[in-house]
Amino acid sequence: MGEIKQQLYAEAEADELAASQTTTALATPEPDPASRQDAIEGQLTAMAPAVEVDQLAAAPPPEPVANAPEQVIIPTPQTVPDVTETVAPVWRDEVSYTLAPTEGVEVKLVMVAGAVAEFYWTANGSVVAYDTHGDGDSSISYEKGRGVADQTGTLTAAFNGNHGWFWRNRTEATVTITLFVRGDYSEMKLP
Repeated sequence: MGEIKQQLYAEAEADELAASQTTTALATPEPDPASRQDAIEGQLTAMAPAVEVDQLAAAPPPEPVANAPEQVIIPTPQTVPDVTETVAPVWRDEVSYTLAPTEGVEVKLVMVAGAVAEFYWTANGSVVAYDTHGDGDSSISYEKGRGVADQTGTLTAAFNGNHGWFWRNRTEATVTITLFVRGDYSEMKLP
């Protein structure tokens, strides 16, 4: 007989033997619960490590907890606000201008050096060219762009003076620019 056949034959005999033992085990009556409990306790005692009573007595007592915090019960409010609601940011100023093709507009904030204003502007679905700059005691160009749909950010005044935006419509259609601002400025200069 080949090795594989011998192995299959041995496995079949082992399966038959296991099946007959299972049948015999099922046919034997169960011992009473008291003797079963004694057997389980004997097995647990054999598995558990032996601990001397002297070892337990030699262990240092647990340290007392110093300044245990008091249990404080905070009452739950009867109505819980809906956390899915988002609160729209509060803008200090909002302006909109409609620009014909090639037309431009400038809006400035009067700011002191180091003052910060948050802004968001949008071309409302179109694009514009823009120049974020400042003038007064000095002049500076913070950022320029062409074909831009919107922008969000902060404007930090480099010096005392007027700081803001110039937009030009370089498209062939009318464009509406909307600007939202808030922050540290004393006045908004409009065209």
